[in-house]
Amino acid sequence: MYALGALAAWWRAGVLPFVSSRLRGIRFLSFLGVLVVKNPRRAESACAAKRKVVSCPRSAAEAKGIPVTLVLLIRHGTNDWVHGRLAGWTPGVHLNDAGRQQAAALATRLTAIPLDAIYASPLERTLETARAIASPRGMPIHILDALGEVKYGEWQGAELKELYKHELWPGVQHYPSGTRFPGGETLGESQARMVAAVDTLRGRHPKGIIAVVSHADMIRLALAHYIGIHTDLFQRLEILPCALSAVAFTPAGPRLLAYNDTGSLEHLRPKPEEPKPEQPAEQAQPAPAPEAAPEAAPER
Repeated sequence: MYALGALAAWWRAGVLPFVSSRLRGIRFLSFLGVLVVKNPRRAESACAAKRKVVSCPRSAAEAKGIPVTLVLLIRHGTNDWVHGRLAGWTPGVHLNDAGRQQAAALATRLTAIPLDAIYASPLERTLETARAIASPRGMPIHILDALGEVKYGEWQGAELKELYKHELWPGVQHYPSGTRFPGGETLGESQARMVAAVDTLRGRHPKGIIAVVSHADMIRLALAHYIGIHTDLFQRLEILPCALSAVAFTPAGPRLLAYNDTGSLEHLRPKPEEPKPEQPAEQAQPAPAPEAAPEAAPER
């Protein structure tokens, strides 16, 4: 025991100071298992330099305030089935008066945002919301089945108050990634479908801004994927009717710029290109005198 104590004292008093004096910044001696910090400022500079190496340079579009690709995930406006029944793919579910007002207000909010394309689920409530955005711009709506609602199977059209009593309800709430709706799909499968569609669309529109009109659960599942939330926790996200969530896809990964937004969208508007600085007067070269334009030949 005495010998071990003496060895430790010798290490602390002699060897460790000697090794520290020979190291710059941070070095890790793997064979000794010792982390030595000699100069905190130099160490921080070294860490900052490493961070700069892994960070991706901003593209020209980002420098102008335009993300590489900006995807606007928009839920449809409200309808008579919201909060009461599980509409799913039930045909004939249209926006009600409140939903049409929400869609019109959304179109007004989006006026300053230049859109390259508008995509929508094939269901009536999403198409009616998308038309409110597309009509003032004279743009077509591209319909994609992959953006459609979760396939709830036998639960489609059922009243929520009855579904709360179903034996599968706890699984849907706490293990949605692996719980299959009777005759339908799991929410994990719905998420894979939605994410694959969004990834395809952003690949079609590099450096563009696109609107994707879909459904609450589908948008929540997509957001959970892109911001790193497990599918089983996606219920913690809330998406209101006609709310907008914006995801920017950059070289460094997706960035959530807006979530469940029903207010001003001015922060998503692309910044105007900054004018180039004028050439100093002493360096400016006089412009050559313009040549006389040739006379136009008379028409015959």
